[in-house]
Parts: sequence; C-alpha cells; structure tokens
Amino acid sequence: MCATIGGLCPYPAVPDYSVTFPKPRPANTDPPALSGQVKTLLHLSDIHVDPLYASGVLMFYFCITQPGTDANCNFPICCRDFKNLTKPDRPASKWGDYSCDAPVALLDNLLDSIPKFEPKIDYALITGFPPVSLPLLLSPSDIAPHDVWVATESSVTTVLKTVYASISKHFTAYNITKVFPSVGNHDTAPVNLFPLKSQSRASDWVYHTLADSWKQANWLPDSTILEVADYGTYATRPEPGLKVISLNTNLCYVNDWWIYGKVNELDPNALTPIPSFSHHQASEDAGERVWITARTYNSPPVIFKIMRIFISQTHTLQKKNALSPDVPPGISDCFRNFAHFYYQIIQRYSPHVIVAQFYGHTHRDEFEIFYSDETKRNADTAISVGYVTPSVVPMKNTNSAFR
Repeated sequence: MCATIGGLCPYPAVPDYSVTFPKPRPANTDPPALSGQVKTLLHLSDIHVDPLYASGVLMFYFCITQPGTDANCNFPICCRDFKNLTKPDRPASKWGDYSCDAPVALLDNLLDSIPKFEPKIDYALITGFPPVSLPLLLSPSDIAPHDVWVATESSVTTVLKTVYASISKHFTAYNITKVFPSVGNHDTAPVNLFPLKSQSRASDWVYHTLADSWKQANWLPDSTILEVADYGTYATRPEPGLKVISLNTNLCYVNDWWIYGKVNELDPNALTPIPSFSHHQASEDAGERVWITARTYNSPPVIFKIMRIFISQTHTLQKKNALSPDVPPGISDCFRNFAHFYYQIIQRYSPHVIVAQFYGHTHRDEFEIFYSDETKRNADTAISVGYVTPSVVPMKNTNSAFR
C-alpha cells in the first residue's frame, strides 16, 4: 500500500517469470487476410449517472436559478439539491458539468444521438459502468455518481438495473442486439471491493444482479450468463470466427483491499481449472480471432488462465478473438505483476488471434500499443492495440463521448 496507494515507497520488483502456455507459439503468426467486410462497433464507458443531479436553472425562459444546485460546491460531490445553501456560485446546467456526474438527461440525449452519427451498428461494448449513490430511500450504483460513501447493496442494485434497462430500451430501438458489457469497479458496495473466492462470496450479489440485467436485455446466451453470475468474466461467440472475452479486471485493482493478502500469487482466485489461457488457446486451436474487453487494461492471472485456454482453442478453429476488460493493463491502477502476466499472454497470441482490446476507466480518449519486444518499440515490433474509450460522464474535465 505504501507504494501503490501512498506512492511513498519504491514499488517492489516484479518477479522475473515466464508464463507456461498449453502449446508453443506457431511458426506462422501472420494475421489472416482481410475479408473486406466492415463492422461497426459502438463503445460506451464510464457512464456514472447521478439520479440526484439537480439542474441549477429551474426555468430557463425566466432565468430563475434554483438554490442548492452548485457545480462548484464544497461537498465531495456537487450538482445536487443540498438544502439551506446560498445562491450557487456556478449553477449546474441541464446537460451536466465538468465537476459533476452525469445527469439522466445527458445519458438519454447521448443515447438518442448515436443513430444520428452511425445508423447501423453491429456490436456494442460497455465498460466501466460506475453507479451513483443515493440516500437510503432512493439508491446508489456503479452506473452512476461517485458518492461512494453512501452506496449500499440495495442502492447499487437499483441503479444498475435501472440504467441497464434504459440502455437496453434504446439499443432495442436501434436494433443493436450484440452487446458485450463488463464489470466496473463502482458496480459493488463498498466501492472497489471484490473478494477472491477463497476469501468470501460477498460480491455474489453483484455478479447475479449484472447477470440478471444482461439476461433481461437478451444480450448474452444462457450459458454465458452462468459464467457472469460466477465471477463476472465470460466469453461468447457473436458470429462464426469471432470470440469476445470480457474480463473482470477489478481483481487486479490496487484499491481492492481484498487483493493485498495475495498480491504475489499468479492465480489468487484459485480458478486454475477454468482459467484464462483456456479461452485463448481454444481460440488459437479453432482459428478464431479475439476481442478483449474490460474495465482496465491489466487483468489478474485468475482471468489470464481462462484467456489462454479460450484463445488457444480459437486459434485451432481459425476464429477471431476480441478482449474487453474495463481497466487497461498498462496503468498504475493494477498490480504490476498482473500486468507482466497479461503482457506475456498478449505477446503469445498476437496478432494472429487477438485482434483488439477495448478498455475504459481512465475517462480519457487513449490507446496503448503492445510490442513483441519491449526493448525495441517500433512499428516492426508492434503487435496489438488497446483502445481506451473516453467517458460518458463529463467529470474530470472531459466532454461526454462514445466511440
């Protein structure tokens, strides 16, 4: 914690180890020839909707300001109707503020605008869906605001179900049926805390809530929903030759206090029988291509084993893989030994199996390049790209966006 949270100590050296894969890397790892078919992928990330957001202007045509909705307040979260306050220093606008979580009006407007920019969307990814915390009579969630101190299981559950239902309604109207969401660090209460299976099943309600919401939306098949309900990670095939792997990268997050007792273990969640390499190896064996999606780009080894098996099988079946975690693997939010493990998997199965990686969490429009040789970073050694999508929420001085 001294190094990861406080930044006051040198970071411990990452153990020098090599990952043992089910099969050696094939001699020919050139990606297959392009088919010429173009697919459109929508990516939403870090929505953070605040149901308690209150606009600072009550009636625009009379210019009547509503007290207590200050975007520049002295509270941990602003743009709410705090009682007995003086006139706002900067009234919160209807469409949000750079210092606040997203109002419902902003999310609805953004979702309504999607078909205007891109009328035909083949796939959609949702990463980092942090909820908002509401008073006990209402409820908070990781899909919304950052008022984590009042978040409860009940409030988070309510917001998760409400926001996912809203997104599902919009997507159905736009005929977007192939949707692949990921677990966010705000999807639980207390925030960030996802225990390992060997420690507790305290987060089961999160996985069950998400599984139920995604099943109600008809986004994932029943077999995949069972994986989600178990530990928040899943793999699915939206079409022949393509696999999408969604990783629960919260299990490598430095703000997850449950992890600190096992930060040096390669498989802290003890999921060796059904792990991450399995997915990757399966994809390689099958000749599939893979997409990876997740909250952040730094997955824990418990997920890595599943990745390896899935991807390896994919290669044999001549299919494509896509990885979609929420947290990107190259940022300081994830433990470095996990990142080292993850990077070796990317090097082993790219570029012939892993097509792309999709992340969120940073709220910024960014990308990360992976290399076959970290000592020679150039175009010749570049093997994979992690696309980090900007956030829907404008907090942290970013314009609300989707990719």
